[in-house]
Amino acid sequence: MVSALISTLGNKNTMKRNKHLHAFIRGFIRTGCMMVLMFIVGFTTYKLTIGVYKLTHKDGKQTSTENNLIANDGTADNICKNLLYITDEDENIQGVILEILNTYTNNLDYVTIPNDTQFPLSTDLYQKLYAKNKQIPQILSLKNLNTYFDKSTRFVFGKLIMNELLGTELSCYTIINSETADAIFNEETRTILLQTGERVEGSVYVLKDSIIESVTEDESYSMKEYLARFYEVAKSNLPLESKQKYASTYRNVNRDYIYYHIIPGAQQMDYYDADLELTKELIMQLVNNEAYTNTQDAEQEAESISSVGLRISLLNGSNITGLASKYSDIIQNAGFGVAEVGNYTDEILQNTKIIVAQEGMGRDLLPLFQDAVVEVGTVPVGFDIQIILGVSENR
Repeated sequence: MVSALISTLGNKNTMKRNKHLHAFIRGFIRTGCMMVLMFIVGFTTYKLTIGVYKLTHKDGKQTSTENNLIANDGTADNICKNLLYITDEDENIQGVILEILNTYTNNLDYVTIPNDTQFPLSTDLYQKLYAKNKQIPQILSLKNLNTYFDKSTRFVFGKLIMNELLGTELSCYTIINSETADAIFNEETRTILLQTGERVEGSVYVLKDSIIESVTEDESYSMKEYLARFYEVAKSNLPLESKQKYASTYRNVNRDYIYYHIIPGAQQMDYYDADLELTKELIMQLVNNEAYTNTQDAEQEAESISSVGLRISLLNGSNITGLASKYSDIIQNAGFGVAEVGNYTDEILQNTKIIVAQEGMGRDLLPLFQDAVVEVGTVPVGFDIQIILGVSENR
């Protein structure tokens, strides 16, 4: 009896010791996991903080001679279309953004080009690229540029490909690594309203508030100094001296009027199918936009208003005989009404203007024209929309 009791007590003590041991082990593992997690979060925050610090502080200098390896063949256009490449440590392209800075209007736009964008190359460009690498297909996905071209040529050929995709001649390109990109941009899922009234949803690169505040509010250094800091962590085919010519424009950008976009298209299973026509229209629109006077959110909230049934005045601002009559037929065949056709005598326009009485009007007319922009303005009494044709419509 006594021996059985002693045995029972011994077993209970052993179980209690085992229980304490298991509890200790679980607590140790939990503590270890928390320490590892805290280290990872702390290290990541440190890297991002250092990235911002390098861009916004004078004493965070980082020397770089790699920029000298890139040909200085970029151009400092009045409307600068700068292609931003985001790369990994081996300079494989991981992201692409088009920055459009307009010195006339102080507009600043960022257009995200998904890295898995796929589209067909023209015969001329395909033959040019095929001569460099016979493995390249005519239907190209941007993410495969790293496969077909080494880092000494992929950025140059990438710019040629982007020229074709976007329907414009890019001014220059800039290369930043992913650490620098993480310090400058967030990736956000947004729905973007096109001027045609269509909506495109996707992941968009957006400037971080900390960067905007540092650039627009901190006056302890000049914009030229900031651009010099940026060039210490970036490589570009536009020389620093040329980049610094944009200093006053960057400083004059209204931080509330920075717009973000994604090229029109549709996300498929393993690639982004770019809509070439809408993409070119978007870039043309951004280049020709008047100065922004509303936030992008306010612009997006304005609902599209159908032009069917609205009174349209059509004027020929191109001085090309018969152009207004031709477009009157095009507009009416598309289901819209033209109440007046005449000549515009103030000046000869290169690009077509669609002036509307109310925000949201005129967007559904854009596909009818080669090069047109919609703007809210004053229209003649009795009309809702006034279209002034430009020379670019002579097709």
